Amino acid sequence: MKVHELKIETRNLGAVQALVKRFEIRKNDRDYQAGDILILKEWDGQNFTGSWIKCYVTHMYTDTSFGMCPDYVILSIHVLSTGHDNMEFVQL
Repeated sequence: MKVHELKIETRNLGAVQALVKRFEIRKNDRDYQAGDILILKEWDGQNFTGSWIKCYVTHMYTDTSFGMCPDYVILSIHVLSTGHDNMEFVQL
């Protein structure tokens, strides 16, 4: 299991927090695996805001037979907790 710290845009952070967006599409340059942890840090386009979401990768999809780019992966995620500046707010 690895922990990956990644940027996430404000609009996408809200969708993940609301449990509407349950996946991340990422360039597979970090050897992502099911069981990894993602720390998604809110990026407003210029700066990190301090808000973050901790997610567990439940599944990976890399099949290129349906037109997916071979360098990318779809990560199914389960939100574990959210917070701001290293303070945990909600344990889900």
